[in-house]
Amino acid sequence: MRCAPHALAFDHDRNLLQEGSRDSSRITHADPRCQHGCAALNLVLSGLLADRPSPVELALDTLDDDAPAAVVDVLERVETTRSTSRTRGT
Repeated sequence: MRCAPHALAFDHDRNLLQEGSRDSSRITHADPRCQHGCAALNLVLSGLLADRPSPVELALDTLDDDAPAAVVDVLERVETTRSTSRTRGT
């Protein structure tokens, strides 16, 4: 997938990371869900690479306000599942 390298190239600037990710995705994906999904993936990857305690939460906090609800909903479900699993010790 060509979008993942953006997490390395733009890890210093999350706004630029999102913009570059969406632009890269736009080449083959016209749907805004795909474009913002690519940005969300790269925000999570960037958080993982920086050893952030909650990269999904970081992505949720950073994702542009115009991100489609479908993308935000998926990230929220992942974060909720992760938090619940962590609380249970699994």
